[in-house]
Amino acid sequence: MNITICSGTGSGPNELLAFDTALLNAGIIDYNLIYLSSSIPAGSTIQRKTFHASPDEIGHKLYVVIAKQIEIIPGMAAWAGIGWTQEEKHGRGLFVEHHGNTRLQKISMIPAVTHIDQTARIQLVTKEANPRYYQLISEFKRQTGIPILLNTSFNIQEPIVCSPDDAIRTFKRSHIDCLVMGNFLVQKKIISFF
Repeated sequence: MNITICSGTGSGPNELLAFDTALLNAGIIDYNLIYLSSSIPAGSTIQRKTFHASPDEIGHKLYVVIAKQIEIIPGMAAWAGIGWTQEEKHGRGLFVEHHGNTRLQKISMIPAVTHIDQTARIQLVTKEANPRYYQLISEFKRQTGIPILLNTSFNIQEPIVCSPDDAIRTFKRSHIDCLVMGNFLVQKKIISFF
């Protein structure tokens, strides 16, 4: 499946006209929009380009994933964006829709994963591929509203940890509060002085 990513902005005297103007500016006009889930089917290719509607497609169905933010206060900004990630092997993936009053508002939610050029390297975690990690991310989202965890190498000025012994040795020398290995949770003993 070929998927096209396009964008448009619009304003108008009401929400519907503003949305229609944004669709027109994105090259999507006179379609019956069918909203889909955020899943990317296996074997899909994604291109970022201008969408060109064919005149003979007027009134046809167009399957879409849309991120939109509507601002009803004159002069206020609205921002929305779509990010995506795909498995290299099969091409399956997910779209992630974000919206807010400014782009920086979204970036400020996850500064640790945002590169200097305001991009991020997102990796897909599915329930089927890694149920334990998926459950952890889901619980983090439930508690914080952010469905993202930062995954980084585990080392401190040394080669990356490769064994439980390496993990415990690095954990003891670090400022890390707890260490999870399989079904085990290791915490540092807290000593209080009064």
